Amino acid sequence: MKTSAKLLSVLMIAVMALSLFVCNSKADISELKKNKGMMLVVTIHIAISLPEDERKYENEHNELSLAYDGTAYNPNHMREKGVGVTDKDYLKIYNFCKKNIEKNKFADYKEYYEDGVYYTFTCYDTEGNAHEIYEGYCYKNKELQDIMHTISKYSID
Repeated sequence: MKTSAKLLSVLMIAVMALSLFVCNSKADISELKKNKGMMLVVTIHIAISLPEDERKYENEHNELSLAYDGTAYNPNHMREKGVGVTDKDYLKIYNFCKKNIEKNKFADYKEYYEDGVYYTFTCYDTEGNAHEIYEGYCYKNKELQDIMHTISKYSID
C-alpha cells in the first residue's frame, strides 16, 4: 500500500511539473509574439537558366517566412495575407533560430548538387538583426529539411 501511495505521489508531482512547463511555454509564446518583424526568412534561389515566363513565376514564389507574431507568409498571386502557425511549429522554428543565432552549427556545412535550386536561411533576433544561418543545398540535412517542411506546409501552392 505504501508503494502505491509513493508511486501515486511521484506521478502527481510529474503531472504538475509537466503542466507548469506547458503553461510557461504558452506564456513565452505570447511574449515572443509581441515582437515586431520577421523571425525566419527562407529564400529559394534558382541558379539555372529558365525561360522568361517560368523565371517570372519562380521569382514570385521564392520566399517563405515566419513573423514573430506567428504569421507565415508565402507571397504569391493567390494570397497576399499570411496564415497563422500552430504553437508547436512556432516553437520549433523559434528554437531553431535561437539556437543557430547563438551558435551556428551550419557555418561550415556544405552540400554539392547541380539541380539549380538552393536556399538561404536567415533568422532575425528580437532586435531585428539578421543572422544568415545557412546558404546552399539542403537535401541531406534532416534539421534544415524539417524547418523547410514545417514552414512550407503553410503555403497554398
